[in-house]
Amino acid sequence: MLLEAVNNYDEALNALSAILGYQQEQNYDPVEELHEPTPPPPDVNALVLQAMQQRPEIQALQDQVFGAEKFSNAEHDLKKPTISALGVAGLAPVRADQITSHYGAVGVNINIPIFNGFYFDARAKTAEIQTNQNRQRLTDERNNIARDVRTYGRIPAGLFSGWP
Repeated sequence: MLLEAVNNYDEALNALSAILGYQQEQNYDPVEELHEPTPPPPDVNALVLQAMQQRPEIQALQDQVFGAEKFSNAEHDLKKPTISALGVAGLAPVRADQITSHYGAVGVNINIPIFNGFYFDARAKTAEIQTNQNRQRLTDERNNIARDVRTYGRIPAGLFSGWP
């Protein structure tokens, strides 16, 4: 058991050295904290709000929901008609004498998506479903974080008094 404990200690030192970016094993001396930790505030709602603001996974999920909403709106906009125009003008230095030296042309294209087999409707519905999934994941993650803060954030008041 002593050999296993020494082996585990060496393994932990190697892992810590690798995590900190050292190629060689470093010896560390554990140091006790000199200041007494402060107890969390009695109001858990403040801790929940702080956790919601500081958790990177919440920020990432909020960005995913925002992006999915924008994409869903864009997919819905595909069903709207589009109008495009193209114009060209120029000067022809080499030409026949009957043709003027200046020329120009304009074209307008109107696209009304009617006969596409409800392709755009299907894409819009898929985007809506993805948006709802992202919203639900965000809600679930917020609920899990709030539960964890409420569960582990309530520490009895006398617990901190016996710490060194």
